[in-house]
Amino acid sequence: MPNLTADALQVVFLCGGRGIRMREGMDRRPKALMEVGGRPIIWHIMKSFAHHGFTRFVLCLGYGSQDIREYFHSYAWRRANTRLRTRTGELTFLDGPEIEDWTIDFIETGPDAETAERLLNARGHIHSERFVVTYADDLANVDIGALVAFHEQQGRIAALAGVLPESPFGELEVENGLVTDFVEKPRLTRRINGGFYVFRHDVFDYLKRGALMEQRPLQALAEDRQLAVFEHDGFFLPLNTRKDLILANKLWYDCSNTPPWKVWD
Repeated sequence: MPNLTADALQVVFLCGGRGIRMREGMDRRPKALMEVGGRPIIWHIMKSFAHHGFTRFVLCLGYGSQDIREYFHSYAWRRANTRLRTRTGELTFLDGPEIEDWTIDFIETGPDAETAERLLNARGHIHSERFVVTYADDLANVDIGALVAFHEQQGRIAALAGVLPESPFGELEVENGLVTDFVEKPRLTRRINGGFYVFRHDVFDYLKRGALMEQRPLQALAEDRQLAVFEHDGFFLPLNTRKDLILANKLWYDCSNTPPWKVWD
């Protein structure tokens, strides 16, 4: 993977969603901070990117932005042993686990903005010639370096990871009106958008305020033959509901903290 991909590319997270279908009771955390294995979803995804060398993050904030800011602003001292001088407020790090060396830009993009508008509102903070865009609710072992290299090879404005997730439903094998077998949640036979993108800056010409990026902008790119598909056949788990979150936690603990999306050491 060329140095320019890991060292120069920014990774933009569209993480302003409310996650209403995932929350329960009095839980008002933003979706990005819902926990899998005791860590926020967004942390897992950032760890995956960092494993591939991508450590420059831009967070497009919306609902719960202060919660996300506070989590990362206090990230280091919550994990390390520290010494505090109460009179001066001076904080000294003593020792503790190695802290990730990430650069994070926190950009307020509006509490109710749709995804295309969030990206437009962050445009002034996206400086790399090409950049990656993703969400804070999909766990996968996508090879981001390979995705970026694919985008460069294709020479198009955009590329996305096309995935083959499991169907949420079982299928019936039917012959002459009789069920002959059950197929439990087979993989889909047609790829869907996996939510991992690489864009050139030209993409901003396709974005409109109030629009969902996943609808008209991507459709327009496809019509202009400017949207390439990187085929990812590995693990992919979208986290949309409480049930999905429970499944992710089960995978984390059943796999002894090494679930299929954990590519880092």
